[in-house]
Amino acid sequence: MKKILTILLILLGSLGLSSKEDTDEHTVTLGSNLGLNLFNSDFTNLGNANSCCPGFQSGFGTAINFVGSYNYPIKKGTKLFVSLDYMSMNSDFVVDEIEEINLIGTIRKDARIEQRVDSDLNSIGFGLGVIYELFDSFDASLGYRLGVTSDLSYRQTEILIEPSEGLFQETESKTLTDVSGTINSSLMNSIIGKIAYRLYTNSDRTTYLNPNISFNIGLNSINSQMNLVPNSLNFGIDWAYSFSSESSNTIEVIKEENISPNKKTEPEIALLNSDKKKVNNPSVIIRPVSIDKNEQRNEIIQIELDEVNSIRMVPILNYIFFDKDSSSLSPRYSALNKKESYSFNTSNLFEVNTLSIYHHILNIIGSRMLEYPDSELRIVGTKSEIETGEIAKILPIERAKTIRDYLVKTWGISEKRLILTTSEKPTVPSTSADVESIEENQRVELYSDNKKILEPLLLKDTLYTTITKEIDFYTIIDTNMKDYSWSFKVYNDESSPYFEVGGRFEPPIKTIFPITEEVANQIKDKNELTYRFDLIRQSEEQESVTGKINISINSLEKKKRDKKQDFRIDKYSLILFDFDKFDLNEKNKEIIEIIRKNINKDSELIISGYSDKIGDSDYNKELSKKRTESVSSVFPENKKELYPYGESIILFNNKLPEGRFYSRTVIINATTPIKK
Repeated sequence: MKKILTILLILLGSLGLSSKEDTDEHTVTLGSNLGLNLFNSDFTNLGNANSCCPGFQSGFGTAINFVGSYNYPIKKGTKLFVSLDYMSMNSDFVVDEIEEINLIGTIRKDARIEQRVDSDLNSIGFGLGVIYELFDSFDASLGYRLGVTSDLSYRQTEILIEPSEGLFQETESKTLTDVSGTINSSLMNSIIGKIAYRLYTNSDRTTYLNPNISFNIGLNSINSQMNLVPNSLNFGIDWAYSFSSESSNTIEVIKEENISPNKKTEPEIALLNSDKKKVNNPSVIIRPVSIDKNEQRNEIIQIELDEVNSIRMVPILNYIFFDKDSSSLSPRYSALNKKESYSFNTSNLFEVNTLSIYHHILNIIGSRMLEYPDSELRIVGTKSEIETGEIAKILPIERAKTIRDYLVKTWGISEKRLILTTSEKPTVPSTSADVESIEENQRVELYSDNKKILEPLLLKDTLYTTITKEIDFYTIIDTNMKDYSWSFKVYNDESSPYFEVGGRFEPPIKTIFPITEEVANQIKDKNELTYRFDLIRQSEEQESVTGKINISINSLEKKKRDKKQDFRIDKYSLILFDFDKFDLNEKNKEIIEIIRKNINKDSELIISGYSDKIGDSDYNKELSKKRTESVSSVFPENKKELYPYGESIILFNNKLPEGRFYSRTVIINATTPIKK
């Protein structure tokens, strides 16, 4: 026991028990749990029992336990806990055995006898240990428990189970042994641990419920007659209350006039360690301010997101590309086995990027051909002009067979519905002299008599747009140190921050954390984020300032309840512009008709044109301009903004032929008011 306490005290010392900087709040908890008692034992008979039991090795029972604790902060994310608990350690020890027994009127060789000990044991214990925050709202604890146990009450019985009509000759009843008594118990030493999750019950986060799983591992036998070592696994819930204590590091709110020339609009600054004479022990000033899309400042530090309905349309490129002189399906295509095909569903692709959706093209086609059993697919194998020799003669048909075989084996499509043909070159070949362009002709083209097989994916889901444009963090360090470094991050999981910057010497007065659409989708399920500024001296000593950023979501349900104007935000992509062309071909005209059905005259359109990187950049920008104008001309009633980016923004990996095809695109973002 002394060794255990020594190890625990060393552990607490290493966590910085003497430091009160950057601490959490103090917490008291009260709770209850359902305990599964799992006892190790080694005994045969208790008291004056004289059973023929071969021995009891383990026992099991359930009980309701109660516990209270006080958690003292020792450093950021780490607390010391002391606890007082009441444990009910009732348990049943049961052994069934088959043996030869003298019964009234007969001798049975296969009689089944239940050897049983019911025990009643209680303990009041004191616990000491450490709680560590694993990540947001999840805590784990480990510690030592010293328990005072009551005397153990027991009842040992030996009862005939089979034959059901039999009676023991000695007692003329079904019970051969029935003995009760008490046994003295000793102190109980054990390791205790818990994993818990915090569910806050008020806005200032001072109270919360703490559902948890805990364990108790006994370190000693508490009873010499039974060699009893108690263990338990517990499922419970605690109620917790947090409160702050006075600290030497008080926070003084001052008006810092040197942050910006605009003294009227700059925020107040929270100054930590505000004695400005102690310049060798620097004071760090951090003040965050939320900025919305209308450039309005908000002293309430939160990220506000808007949940909106959305339609995402992804066109299906009806080409499968092959490596030079190869008829094998490239590993970048998502090939499923037959079992995996059963769970494939295009509705799960809303948040999947465009190229990854395209790489499922054969699975999309396979699932649609099952949906439309009368449809046929024409598979046209082709080759490029740089593929020559004997192998080139068979490449087109072998490539077509590869596609056919996949649809037959994985999706069970009848070969009669898959029509193989070949061509010396694609229907509309890429004609540039660049090798990359020529590689685009190493493909299989897919056509169907049913438009549903190759029509664009129309995916419906919700997405999250940002109302908060950014959070500005104003930072001042009051120090005369000449060599130090700093880092700043915003995170939910510290190992994967959403934003991180750092450097040597003085940081910028204002650090901007932009709330992008990507960030919005990453944090939509979070309640809050943490920001942290670290100042590291040359001696590797570190000072940290942390804070919380709340996340608020205007949900669809809330907007409907509050009768607020809502919008639907859709994204439509047009591809299949022929190489070096800007006019709308038949395929894109079909896509335009789909878009028309989903918007109205009040929809506002942002039309952006892009190109691949093949050729002259100025020419590509002019080409993308003509493509956006072609698309814009078919929406004369709508308010529109046109952005011809050309190759200045590369949407997809242009090292891949499909990446170049999908880059030759016009994307329409449509914002449509939803009528109440």
